Amino acid sequence: MKIWIVTIGEPIINNKDKLRLHRHGLLADYISKNSSYNIVWWTSSFNHFTKTFEFSNSKNLFPRKNLEIKTLKGFGYKKNVSLSRIIDHKMVSMLFAKKIKKNKEKPDIIITSFPPLGLCKEAVNYGIRNNVPVIIDYRDLWPEAFQDLFPKKINLLAKIIFYPLTFKTKKVLAKATGIIGITDKFLEIALNKINRNKNKFDSYFYHTYKKLNINQEDQNECISFWKKMGIQGDSNYINVCFFGTLGHQFDLATVINGFKQVSNLKIKLIICGSGHKKNELIKLAEGQENIIFPGYMNANQIKVLLSHSHIGLCPYLPKKMFLNAIPGKVIEYMSEGLELLTTLNDGMVGEMVNKNNFGINYNAFDKDSFSLSLRQLYQKIKDRKNNKESIMHYYNVNYDQETVLKKYLHHIEKVIKDYA
Repeated sequence: MKIWIVTIGEPIINNKDKLRLHRHGLLADYISKNSSYNIVWWTSSFNHFTKTFEFSNSKNLFPRKNLEIKTLKGFGYKKNVSLSRIIDHKMVSMLFAKKIKKNKEKPDIIITSFPPLGLCKEAVNYGIRNNVPVIIDYRDLWPEAFQDLFPKKINLLAKIIFYPLTFKTKKVLAKATGIIGITDKFLEIALNKINRNKNKFDSYFYHTYKKLNINQEDQNECISFWKKMGIQGDSNYINVCFFGTLGHQFDLATVINGFKQVSNLKIKLIICGSGHKKNELIKLAEGQENIIFPGYMNANQIKVLLSHSHIGLCPYLPKKMFLNAIPGKVIEYMSEGLELLTTLNDGMVGEMVNKNNFGINYNAFDKDSFSLSLRQLYQKIKDRKNNKESIMHYYNVNYDQETVLKKYLHHIEKVIKDYA
């Protein structure tokens, strides 16, 4: 059996032990390790997080005998929202279309991530021409995410501007054999877009996270790294961690301004990642010794940071895209039992936090609400009333890699069998 996975914007499996794999990297890795199926992962050679190319040209990798990774070189880009990114995605889609046209051995199924639209379109068209089932993994509300960047008073204008993309999105989703949502609500949104009921090829699977087991040497190296940064697990400080793209999806300015109001507490804020807002945020935090910007971290460094931390920060803009999801960041925090400090009170994460006492939801864009919530969590942890064991148990039951990906693989097998 041959499975194609078509996904860009994720770290690539390329025999580096320090990768922090995302949704389809984890899926490709899991299937190749737990079955004899042949996996081909089509992706970009561009690293979305570091904004650099992993390879100078398109290149094929073979990290495992039944796993091949075909990287496609696009244009590259410096900002997530930019003309360069549009050009990059167009180039990658064109390269993908060209290469699969020449491909002699067709797959038994294609799983493609949405967005980007172009790759989904090419995958669906290939599937129709060659009688191959195509499943779209619907993980992002697009182009709604662009519309959200416009002020509410001109939202109608935004809808008009992006209507062509909305129309094309509906067309591609309607042609797919089935749709996978990252939550049941995401699946519902996708099906409502194309005005159809759920079929036997549709399902939803949460994001998951692979807990790393790192050797003692690597662990000691990371412990030493964080110690130089002033971060230790056995200190009297409460550590609040964040890792992600420092861009428009997160309101970290409110976090920094709110954190200034708790400078009298023994608490540290570690903001990991890169992005176009990084310099602006560093300037805003100037003079705050307990706010640390270590940059883009690898998987081992994040693993050790999580083990040294007490609170996981989720300062999302409270948009539909995040309110209807359980973001991967949340799941990573929960894997180590961190209390959650989030802006998603009106969404699925907020409901989980409130119902299970897994942290606190604060009001987005409100520094006083943030600082008050942080003080409450600080005291909860100091009083040893945090729910570390309960949070980790909840993660194991709902989001553990083995739990989620085993079900995902079973669905893939079922689609292939039923489609035939």
